[in-house]
This record gives sequence, structure tokens and C-alpha cells, in this order.
Amino acid sequence: MKTSTVIDETISLTKEFYITSFPFGGGSGTKTDPYRAVAGNIDSFVSFLGDSCKVHLLAGNYTTKGFKVPKNFILLGAGKDSTFLKLVDNVGKGNFNYPHLRMLVDNGWSNLFIVKDITLDGNWTGQSEAETNGNFKIEPIVVQTIRGKVENVRVTNFGSNAKDYGNVGLECFPLCLLTFSNGEPFKYPSAYAGLISKEDQTYIEISECEAINSFFSHGGYCTAIFTRTNFVGAGDRQSIGVRNTRAATIKNNYVSVPGGIAYGGASSEMVVFEGNVAENCKCGFNFDTYHADRIKIINNQFINCNQGINFAPSGGGKDVIIDRNIFTVGKQFFNTVLGTYEEFYAIKARYCSNTTANNNYVLGPSDANFKFLDGVSGSNNTVIKTGAGSGGIDNSVAMTDLMNQNIDLKNQISNFTAQTTQLNQEKTALTNSLNTLNIELVDKTQRLYDVTLSRDVEKGRADNVTITVNKLTAAISNHYKESQGIIKTNQDLWNAIL
Repeated sequence: MKTSTVIDETISLTKEFYITSFPFGGGSGTKTDPYRAVAGNIDSFVSFLGDSCKVHLLAGNYTTKGFKVPKNFILLGAGKDSTFLKLVDNVGKGNFNYPHLRMLVDNGWSNLFIVKDITLDGNWTGQSEAETNGNFKIEPIVVQTIRGKVENVRVTNFGSNAKDYGNVGLECFPLCLLTFSNGEPFKYPSAYAGLISKEDQTYIEISECEAINSFFSHGGYCTAIFTRTNFVGAGDRQSIGVRNTRAATIKNNYVSVPGGIAYGGASSEMVVFEGNVAENCKCGFNFDTYHADRIKIINNQFINCNQGINFAPSGGGKDVIIDRNIFTVGKQFFNTVLGTYEEFYAIKARYCSNTTANNNYVLGPSDANFKFLDGVSGSNNTVIKTGAGSGGIDNSVAMTDLMNQNIDLKNQISNFTAQTTQLNQEKTALTNSLNTLNIELVDKTQRLYDVTLSRDVEKGRADNVTITVNKLTAAISNHYKESQGIIKTNQDLWNAIL
């Protein structure tokens, strides 16, 4: 899948404020003179936000009764272990969506929504007034947005109570981003003005987040991290199955919601779920509403979950890839409201074409009710059975460690193979280099030999000249001696004549 344009929180919006949790003060809102929320409650500040605003919450504890965010909104904390925003006690009808209590929600539709580096606390135990109502749910983030990102955010103390809802089926969505496949009915921030290419504008991402500390009663439940990327029933939107860029990425998140569902979606296409962990959940992943096209569920871990992946879109689906996931299936889940055990499986698929499940690791119980693959084909899947079942012993954590070790070993082998290939390539390159050096050495040796030979020839010639000169010198010396003798004889004759 081709990934859409990255959503950037450094973008400038119309307004920008820095808020501290000090109990007194009232600065201008600039970085050097921050607006101070009274006693940490930010509700009195919401009216200042307008339709386009970036808010920095400095480290500290804050509260809110919940509010509708601006059309263009960026909320940045100092870290999920440093900045805490909590729903006030007994919010009741003071929340705009009572009895469905939400902390942050879109204002109709948001153009841009970004939340990063913060903990959002639903304060379930503080809602005694809502508890008496008997039909409520707490959801920290539920936003419909054209472009949205939630990164390094913890949502906690959320849940659903279905007491006055027939005691079953009231689902909450503690971290939920929704978009549609195409269309641009709203105004984007100016920084995105050049990106108005319809489908490439609609993109959401949830990464490095946590969803923990859930509360369910009377049949209430949740899908903790949820997405939808195709707007159902809107005739002016692009039909599902047409989009060719990625619509959403859900990656590297952690969810633990006993009795609930960790990850899921409805009416979606071109979504990737990758690198996520679900631990101690009733179901690791669920998709059962409307259409689903071209979805990838890869490299996730479902640890001690009662069910693994349920992929059964009611409107049908196609091109679903479920690969390289780890499942350690816990005990069969007993639904106390229905008074029966629920289905027991690692991967179940319905109503989908061209759906595959390959290279998955599954620890499943030796239980006749348990199914590894149900309604989907696959290959290279590793299945290990244990004694865990509806009443057996759960050793899934130990098996997860074993599977991880197996994967690590395979990765090491793969790395070793890659390193060996690299070394062989380096060896070949070194051999070629040595051959080149040898050729150069032989060439230089030959040239040295030729020079030496030439020098020796010249030296031989010089030696011959020296010998000839010496002979000539000796001959001249002898001739000189003979000449001296003749001169002396002539002198003697001359003296005699005189």
C-alpha cells in the first residue's frame, strides 16, 4: 500500500496557547507568558480556542467536563507520564453527550485533529451519578476527521454499563478515529492547501498508544482502538474499493481490556494494523460491520486472548491479509450475560474473498471447541497445542516467549545469511582488487626488468669502451717509451758526430 501524506503536528494554526496547571494566574497564552488554567481545569479556556488552535499542555494534572474540539485542533502534552487530562467527577449532564460521556469529540466533522504525548483519564470510578443512571459509557476520544493522528497517548479508566440497555450490547470506543474514503467538503488549514487531491487528504494514524483499565458491567464492552475509513451512506463519496492510497495506519499500540475487544473497524478499506499488542482481552481483533476491502493485519501479538481475529464484515470484504501474527489463546470465554461459552478460535473469517492467513504462530488449547483457522485458508502456519481450554492450564505466556525465541532465531539466521552474502560480496570485491593489484605488479615487474636489462646492456657497452681506452692508453704508453729510446739513440749519434 502506498502511504498517504504524513500528518505533521508542527504545522501553524490560527491560534497557539501554552497552558500550565498552576492554580492562579492569567497570562497572554504565549510561550513566555502562558495562560494558567485555574486549578488545572481547562473548561474556562475552551471558549478561547476558536476554530483553529494548537494547545500545549505543560506537565501537570488537568480536568475537563469534555468539549467539542475546533475544526482544526492540535493538542500536545509533555508525555503520557507527565501530562494528565481527566474527566471531572460526576460530570452527569454537564457533559455535552450525556449519558455517553466523551472527553474530546469532533464538532460535526474536524478538518484536522492531532493529539500527542498525554494521558486521557475517563475517571470511571468518579461517575457515581452516571452509575445510578445505569446506561452510560465513557470514551476519551471519538472524532470524525478528514486528517487525524493520535500518537503516544494513553487512554484509561473508560468503560460501558448496559444496565438499562437490555443488559447486553452497549459498546464503547475509548480511542476512535473515523474518516471517509474521499471528498473534501470542509476547509483545510492553509499549510495543506496544496494537497487537495481528494483521496490523499483523508488519512488517519494511531501509533504508540495504550488503552488500559477498562470497566464493563451488565453486558457492556468495548473495542478499544477503532477506525473507519469509508463513510457509509454518503452518495458523494468515493465508492469503497476504489481508493489506492492507504487510508489508515494502526501501529505499535498496546491494549489490555479483559472482557473487551482490543482492535477493530467497520466500513473500511486500505487499512494496515501492524506491530500491535493485545493482552488478556476477550478478542484481539474484530471487524463485523459493513464493508472491508484491502485490509492488512500483520506482525501483531495476541497474548492470552480468548479469541484471536474475527473478520466477518456484514457487507462483505475482499483482499484481506492476515500474516506473521502471534496468537496465544487463553481459556474459552464464558459470557455471564448470555450464560454460555463464546466461539473459540485463533482466526475466523466470513463473507470475504481472497483472504489468506500465512506464517502465523498459534498456541491453541487441546480442546474440541477450539479452531485454528475457520473459514480462511493459509500456509506456513505453526500451530502448537497445549492443555489450556475451558478449564485447563494456561501456559500461553511461556509459549509466547518460545515463539518469540523461534522468531528471533529465524531473524538471526536471516541476518547471518545476509551477513554471509555481504561477506561473500566483499570477498569477491577483495579478490578482484587483489587480481588487479597482481596484474599491476606483474606489469611493473616487467617494466623494471626491461629497464634493468637496458641498463645492463648500456653498462656492458660502457665496459667495452673502458677496455678499448685502456688498451689504447697502454699502446700509447709503449709507443711513448719507444719514442724516448729513439730520441736517446739519435742524441747519442749526434753527440758522436760532433
